[in-house]
Amino acid sequence: MSLMTESTSYKKLSERYRGFGAPTVRIHVDGVEITEKMDAKISEVTVDLTAGFSASGCGFDIIGEYDPKNTVFSPDGAAKLLQLGAKVELELGYIETVCVFRGLIVEVEYTLDDGDAPFIHVECMDAKCLLMKRRRLGLMSQKSVTDAVGEMMDAQPFSDYIEDKEIEPLSGKAEMLPAMTEDDYQFVIRHARKAGYEFFIIQGKAFFRKAPASYSSVMTLGRDTGLLSVKQSLRGDPLYKKATVVGINPGDGKMVSGGAELSGKFGDGQGTPRMLGQSEKIVFDHGVESAEQAEQRAKALIQEAVGSFGRLECRCEGIPELVPGRSVIIEGITPDADKEYYITDVRHTLDERGFFTTLEARIDTL
Repeated sequence: MSLMTESTSYKKLSERYRGFGAPTVRIHVDGVEITEKMDAKISEVTVDLTAGFSASGCGFDIIGEYDPKNTVFSPDGAAKLLQLGAKVELELGYIETVCVFRGLIVEVEYTLDDGDAPFIHVECMDAKCLLMKRRRLGLMSQKSVTDAVGEMMDAQPFSDYIEDKEIEPLSGKAEMLPAMTEDDYQFVIRHARKAGYEFFIIQGKAFFRKAPASYSSVMTLGRDTGLLSVKQSLRGDPLYKKATVVGINPGDGKMVSGGAELSGKFGDGQGTPRMLGQSEKIVFDHGVESAEQAEQRAKALIQEAVGSFGRLECRCEGIPELVPGRSVIIEGITPDADKEYYITDVRHTLDERGFFTTLEARIDTL
């Protein structure tokens, strides 16, 4: 199942998961399913997914692996598989499960405490963290940004930990900072931010794409359809009326510029227009060489500002289908809050209290 393309409903999920009555986690480590085949006892699970520039990750605790007689974590159990760099696939659901995370083990902690049973805590991250392991001496000034990003994703060790990638074309040549000043991760993020692109990984697939103007909705949530709590907030201080970007054409040394203006509705009455006034953000970017690039950069600045305008935080029953990079429709709350939101961050937690999902999402206009 692709979490990035399929849509569903609370009713369908309730039927599929038999009323959300039996929270279940399954974990594969280097292809071995440890939760059932190796009887690994998982006490807590946290999965943090994001469409932002940071890496997604997960953490889980395993109990019952310690042999007090021989003072060793059992070599016959799951403990032997919990090695740094091991591939991890984590599934959540209710008896039937869905893959929500693919990545690698980056930290393993072994804890023995007189007050609690010995346990192993495992921290994982997606492949983004591996882009930080490579700095390039070779210049890439003759490559397009698209080709440069593709080359970095095809290189090891990043390529060993992703299943697929989707790279949308991006105009312009790859601008390299002086050698040794940035790694591959910093390079990709810098170009994504300047162009208004997203870079994230879901289910082991890497996305380098223009932030979508319209979103594919996962489902609708409401008070009777999964929502447990909801908070909407609106902020005006990050907004400004216009963005202008200035650069230099290296061919003739002349200045080039491009701009973008804020559009949309950000409130009723005269308060918002008065607050915005003739506000303008002017940025000089030495990497901008044409009016087209300047306009693209200005649009990205407006997009970044608008991304902080309307925020939604909600907590609901555990729903593994909720992922960043999609949208969710909220209904039955208030007229102002009942809207379609773009999901930016998702946290799944499973512990003795049950399985719950919290999400953060945004709206760009009222």
